[in-house]
Amino acid sequence: MPLQDAAIRQLKDSSTALDIYVWLAYRLHHLDQRTAIGWRDLHQQFGAGYKNLFQFKPRFLQCLSEAVSAYPEARVDVEESHIMLHPSPRRSRSSDSEGICDGRRRSITRLSRSF
Repeated sequence: MPLQDAAIRQLKDSSTALDIYVWLAYRLHHLDQRTAIGWRDLHQQFGAGYKNLFQFKPRFLQCLSEAVSAYPEARVDVEESHIMLHPSPRRSRSSDSEGICDGRRRSITRLSRSF
């Protein structure tokens, strides 16, 4: 699983965003089909410091946004009950230095505000 130096430098001040980036870099290019990951599962994996799910979700969404900005090829949808991971290419070396993909920054595909 290749990690990009520029992404690691970009996320160095946010350990959760860095954890999410590494997780996305590993998972997304191995997927054959879209995969839903429930909020409870995400809370168990990334939310050790949060007792309640409602406290965890906003922080996770912020860190997810940071991770996706470091991995612009990542295709992630945010839904009320889960996030949807889509098969995505690995981060290319050419986009590593500029942080762009197809001439524009990528972000989370859809962000639900109802949680």
